Amino acid sequence: FDPDDFDNHWSYGTALLYYSKDFDGALQSYKTAAGLAAGAPDIGKDSMKVDHADALFFRAPLSEKGDSVPGDVLQAIDLVKQAMADAKETAPDDPKRFRWKWTLGWAYYEANQFAQSLTALLQIPNPHDLINKNIIASYVGLGKVESAIPIARDFLERNPNYTLAVEDRWPYKDKARRERW
Repeated sequence: FDPDDFDNHWSYGTALLYYSKDFDGALQSYKTAAGLAAGAPDIGKDSMKVDHADALFFRAPLSEKGDSVPGDVLQAIDLVKQAMADAKETAPDDPKRFRWKWTLGWAYYEANQFAQSLTALLQIPNPHDLINKNIIASYVGLGKVESAIPIARDFLERNPNYTLAVEDRWPYKDKARRERW
């Protein structure tokens, strides 16, 4: 582990988030990685910002009423937008930009901004099933269940053994936020 390599800290942050659910450690690793990468040529810094955004919204608590938006979620949205704006050399149809739009859509969902979530997610051509789950949830959040039904039907036809227990893999710190999802 090279302590001066931003990619090592980035990878370590991702491991801490998804495998250890160590949110504070992950956020510290992303912060260290960002500091180390500041003067380096662009070799993934924008993707690192998007991973940092994941850690922020997975760490965020859900308010008792479920209607207030934690600062971590708003910061996650800002990080993804910043990454997309800073990546001027990346073509709009670059596959990593679709992953960024997915994260942006998910962060908007976590902020109860369902229309913005759909705007981001519906820009992704041929969305895979993980993205379709976010599209379904955003339609439901808007109260447009009729728009979610055909997507959910297709999803369940492709995934007949799917149960909500699969969603436990996402590293939400707050159980209520995972249950909401």
